[in-house]
Amino acid sequence: MEINNRRTKIALALVVIVGGILAGVGTWAFWSDTDSSTGNTVEAGTMDLAINGSANGTTEDFNLINAQPGDQVNHTYALTNEGSTEADHLEIGFNYTENDLRAEPNDSELANELNASETASLIRVQAMQYENPQGTVLNDITTNVTDTNGNGYVDLQEVNEQTNVLDNLQAPAPNGSSTTYFTLDLEVANDNAAYWTGADTTGNLTGADEDVMADGVDIAVNFTLNQDSSQ
Repeated sequence: MEINNRRTKIALALVVIVGGILAGVGTWAFWSDTDSSTGNTVEAGTMDLAINGSANGTTEDFNLINAQPGDQVNHTYALTNEGSTEADHLEIGFNYTENDLRAEPNDSELANELNASETASLIRVQAMQYENPQGTVLNDITTNVTDTNGNGYVDLQEVNEQTNVLDNLQAPAPNGSSTTYFTLDLEVANDNAAYWTGADTTGNLTGADEDVMADGVDIAVNFTLNQDSSQ
């Protein structure tokens, strides 16, 4: 009996020891170590077109008031990208709206009210060029415009309608590091039969220089920096 009791005590002791060892093993943890990457930033750049040094546009850059056939006005726009990101290309567009500052002549033979488009066809584009910072002509706009109304010269109406000739122009570099130039020279046309009347754009041209008396347009020149070639 005594021997059996000893064996039982030894067996119980071993169970306690092994159980304690196993319990200790169960409390150990897997190792891990964490480091961090900090100071990472996502920030949008800027694209900021400035015209003649102004990032908010300009007004009344050129005016031709009380004009007669043959009178001219010219202006050069200096364009810079004051933003931090590079543009893919520059796009230029024209808008004009009728603005008659004077009443039509009392002589009924001279009084002919023209709309904005008819008046624009009597504004001849003598020159329209886009130059790089070195003064090299990158695009001679007038050579790419088609005389669609057959009046014998390139006019503001045709430039406004053929928008492709004023697209995909080389953009000025970012951070104001370069300047491109857009020059235009406009003339009140000195040619008879220089515009279409009404909706007829297939027959003979009608009208004469005198019809432009007291007719005028306000002209807006729009410059757009585009980020992507798809724009």
